[in-house]
Formats: sequence, C-alpha cells, structure tokens
Amino acid sequence: MMSNITAVTRIWKGVSLRRKKRLGFGGLGCCIGVLCCLAVQPGRAETAPILRQGALEEITDSAGGGYDIRHFKMSADASRVVFLVDETARTPENCVRQQLRTMLTDGAGEEIVEQGFNFNGCTQSLLNLYDISDDGSKIAYFRYAAPGDLVRELVVYDTAARTATPLLRELPSTNFGETTMFNVNPRDALIGLLQLSGDGAFVFFINNWGPNSSPPIGQTEPPPSGFTLYRTATDGSGTGPVFQSSDLPNVAGLTPDSEFIFFGDSEFDVDFSGTTIALPVSGSGAPPGRLLAFEPGAGPSSARVLQDLFNGSSGASISGDGALIAFTLTGTGDINTDGVFVIASDGLSSAMRIAPKQSSRVNSVSLSKDGSAAIYNFDLGGGSSPSIRWVSTDGSLVLPLSQPASQFWQRTSSISQDGARVLFSGAIFPEGFNTVFPPVNLVRFDWETVPAKGVAASVGSVRGEPTIELVRQSIFVFASDRVTSDYFYTASVANPGVLYTFAYDGIGDNNRPGFEWFHGAGALLDAGPSGEGGVDEVAGDGIYSEATLFVTSGFTEDALQLRAAISTFDGTAAFVDIEVPVRDVVAGVPEFSASPRSGVPPLTVTFTDLSTGDITQ
Repeated sequence: MMSNITAVTRIWKGVSLRRKKRLGFGGLGCCIGVLCCLAVQPGRAETAPILRQGALEEITDSAGGGYDIRHFKMSADASRVVFLVDETARTPENCVRQQLRTMLTDGAGEEIVEQGFNFNGCTQSLLNLYDISDDGSKIAYFRYAAPGDLVRELVVYDTAARTATPLLRELPSTNFGETTMFNVNPRDALIGLLQLSGDGAFVFFINNWGPNSSPPIGQTEPPPSGFTLYRTATDGSGTGPVFQSSDLPNVAGLTPDSEFIFFGDSEFDVDFSGTTIALPVSGSGAPPGRLLAFEPGAGPSSARVLQDLFNGSSGASISGDGALIAFTLTGTGDINTDGVFVIASDGLSSAMRIAPKQSSRVNSVSLSKDGSAAIYNFDLGGGSSPSIRWVSTDGSLVLPLSQPASQFWQRTSSISQDGARVLFSGAIFPEGFNTVFPPVNLVRFDWETVPAKGVAASVGSVRGEPTIELVRQSIFVFASDRVTSDYFYTASVANPGVLYTFAYDGIGDNNRPGFEWFHGAGALLDAGPSGEGGVDEVAGDGIYSEATLFVTSGFTEDALQLRAAISTFDGTAAFVDIEVPVRDVVAGVPEFSASPRSGVPPLTVTFTDLSTGDITQ
C-alpha cells in the first residue's frame, strides 16, 4: 500500500544557542511595546577589532582599613590621591567618624592626613571641602580646629613633610561702617567649592558672606557682598575677595535677577596658575544659571557669559592653561541638546557637544589638564546606578569605563593631565566571585599599559556567534508574542572576567528614531557555578553577553552599532565595536519538502523546512 503525503504544515525550526546564567549589576532595562525580529544565521561568526585597552588595579583596601570611601580627588600628574572616608566602626555614641586620607596611586604610602571628630551629637569636624595640587605636593582642606575650639579653619598639608599648617580662620567684613573680623564660613555643599590652583600657590573658596555686610546707616552703597569667592595664598602672604555676588549686576549679558555665585550641583574651577576661573552663577529668572569665565587679576569686570545653564546641569572643569572648559547640560527641554560640552573660555565660539545625555542625567564632568579628554558620570536611571564614561574632547570616542558601586555620586572619578589614567570608586570582581558584592575601593585604570610593557594582550578578540540581523517591523505585538533570538558575544581572553555591552552610534548616542532600547546582560562573569543567582556553568570557556535588540520602522539607519567593554580577572580591559545590520522585513513564504513521498506503511518521512522570509507573528 502506498501512502501519499498531501497535508501542508509549516514547521519553523528554532535555532538552539548555548545559554549561560547571567548576573547583572545596574541592568540596562528592556523596551516594552515595540516589535523586533532577529534573523539568526547559524554557522557564521564575526570578530570585532580591539579599539583600546589598558590595565585595572584596586589601590585601596577599604575592608582592611575599616572605612567606606565617600569621594576623592587625584593630582593632575596622577601620582597621588586625597580621599574622605567614613570609619566603619561606630563611636560609643553610635556616630560615624571621618578621616581625610592620602596615598600614592601606585597603592603605596596610604596615611591619614586628618582624623576627624564629632561634636554637637554626630556633627563631623571635616568639611566636604578639599583639593590637591597638580604635582600632589599640597592638599588644602577645611576643618573644625578642635573639640574645644569649634572654629572653621583653612589648612594646607605638605605631603612630603607630612605637616598641616593653618592658613585662615577669620575674614574682615564692614557692617554699618565698622570693620570687624568674623569667623570664616565657607559654603560646603560640594567638594568642588574649594579649588587649589594647579601650581599649589592659591586656594579659592566661596564664603557665605563678603567684605561688605551692610552699608553705613542712611546709605545704599556699597551693597552687601553676599556670597563671595576668596583667594588665599598658601604661603600665608594674603587673602582677598576676587568676585562677589554684588558684582553680578555689572556683568554684561547677565539678567538683573542673577543673585548667587554658584549654581545647583555645579562646581567652579581654576587653571594651573589661578589666572582664569570658570564660575557657574544662578538667579531666579530664566534660564536659572549661567557659566562665566573671568581673570581674578583683571577683576570682576573681565567676566563674560559663556553659556546658559539649566536645572540639572553641572560643571565646570577647566584645562590647565585656562583655554577650555567642560560642563554638562541637562534640563534644556530637548534631549538632543543635552549632554557633555566643551567651550573656549574666551567666549568667542559656541559650545560643542562631545557626548550625549542618553538618560536622566550626566554630571560630575572632569577635564584633563591638557584638554584632550574628559570623564563624566552617566546615570543609568534615577541616580542609583551611575557609570563612568571617558570621552575625547573632539567627540570622536566615548568609552564606558565602569559601573561604580559608590553610593556617593560626588567625584566618583578623576582623570590625569594627559587623559591616560582614570581613578574611580568601584570594585574589580575577584576570580570565583559569587553573589556577595566586593567592597568598594579606589580603582586605577591606565590606557595601553599592557602593550607598552611588551606583554601580550589578555583580550585577544571578541566574537559574535552567530551573526544576526535586525529587521524593521511596524506592526504591534505584545512582548510575549515577539519572535526573537539571543545573541552572545564571546570574549577570547587569557583570564576571562567581566563583559559589558551598550548601544552606540559614533558618539555613544542611542536616542534615535525607531531605536527603543537594547537589553544587554549587564556584567557577566566566567567563574563557574556559584549557586542561585550565580554565574555561568563552566569556568575558563569564555564570557558571553546576551543581547536582545528592538527596532521599529522609524529606525532608518542601515546598521546598529554596539560597544562592548571587557575586563579580566588578571586586571586588563579592552573595548570593541560590533555592527549589527538592519534591513526591512521580508514577507514569509512557508514551504517544506518531504522524503520519501510514498512507500509502504509504516513509512518514515523526513521533512525539511524550506520556508523563506521573516516570521512576523
């Protein structure tokens, strides 16, 4: 008896990909309500070239030292760091005490600059105001003098001699015609409200009042100074005001409502010799802030308005020669005009955006003293998951350096004079890492140190296997009905550790029409099993990043670019780019073949799927 096969039934065979358990930190989020199709091409792979690489090293031992790092600053020559910490051991009154510490960035010579104390309950004696000179030889900071002498004083610390010298406790102010000495009262909302000139010759800080408190009775001049920027010579030769809030009405281009010589979370900055200052100011009008530049030697009349600022903006950071200023813009009302910017301090040209905003906030920008690069905090969402990104000031390269674990967002990173070294607060995952998060430490990252030492690169290549295509689709389906596949990046490394991916379009921007989001694996490890919520099953076989991509018909580009950052357990890191082609949907045509088509029952028939095109539902 012969049997004919006449029924046409479409069978779509899914592609089986090797899966690994994943462990993500500060996940990137997933898009809901858009449709995508990943056309998987089995048997093909792509290898991404290495963009840049370097070496990582933790230089502190916060657990062993018994402290939590709040924030820090690195000298421009990258030789030394000063940092403020909370002691983990509580006092008998259950108070947290603080210490100001310093050390060399090679990890040697850690020491306490100032041991803090508590007063009036748990009030701290160390203020959030300190800075370090470009060569690391001087540290300037504010403190309360002693438990029995609760007067704020400015101190300069000599790192070679290990000596602290008080510089300033009082300032003169004229009140109703009489000049009196008052205790200094610095504004300490941000550590960037105290700046040491790069050469260590001058300390600049904002005091809550100035040389004129009130005019003589019956007169209106001089007006009260308001908040005042002071300059103090570190050799003790003198102190004086360089800019007062009362000077703002005389600055060309400022609106009459400009009142304060500070703005939100913005910090002022000074160049190497203290001859040019970048100063954010604010008022009650619109826009709420402005970025000024001026020369203290020429007085307030030299001030010029460089840029409007909006709520959420931050900065400024100035180059060593005073020619270039970096700042961030957030809150302009247009995400396409927010981001990280640089502008010439002479005010003769417009600001240039060098990195996009992408998320709810970018802040804490720090410019290398040679003006070639900057680093900034990139908030992945709600302030809870800041990452650190490095950007060249010509806008040609944006790299994700880390996802720091510090709960204190202020100054979570510093950059060297030439942009080649970055210091940030975070953690390097140890080999055999499990679900217990490592302690937060200061981590040093140096570009190109591995090749420079003649050592073979730990990260040999990054491969995507299989290759994929993104297909534009305009119809709506629920996420559960989407036809998608996972894509795995495999890093070929000597000692694999962590791989992290993010979307990228040449300057790191993912806010393009039709590209809704990309859900990556966050951080992945290659350390073998470690229980529930752990890492992959097999150690030593490479690290994988799973990615699911979503585009709609509004995405008009021919390719989507992804950037991957790979770090290893032996302390190296590399960055690569991978390009995913994007095409229009091809209508699906179901087809199959059967062989044999006839025979004596029972008949074993092999069906082969010959369907073409994309499945869209």
